Amino acid sequence: MTMEFHITIQGKGGHGSRPDRSVNPLDCFTAVFAGLAQLGGHLQVEQVDCDNSTNVIVDSLRFRLACREEDIPGVKTLTDNLCAGYQCVAEYKIIQPE
Repeated sequence: MTMEFHITIQGKGGHGSRPDRSVNPLDCFTAVFAGLAQLGGHLQVEQVDCDNSTNVIVDSLRFRLACREEDIPGVKTLTDNLCAGYQCVAEYKIIQPE
């Protein structure tokens, strides 16, 4: 059964002129996205949302993933490990199908 899985990657936002004072969740997401492709299976990123202001490093990024229930533990492990490496934190919300 395919489920909708929302993942928020929390970093530390800041001004684009001082990226050294920020933790960009977009950098982390690109690593997670590449990692998900390596997991294979029935994973599909369906939507990515973040602030679209100019010259700003966002605090967080949220994406929606379609996956099977049995894929969720692997997705969480991958995401948590990559987030730790990028000094980010992931939050998860599973949307049960109706």
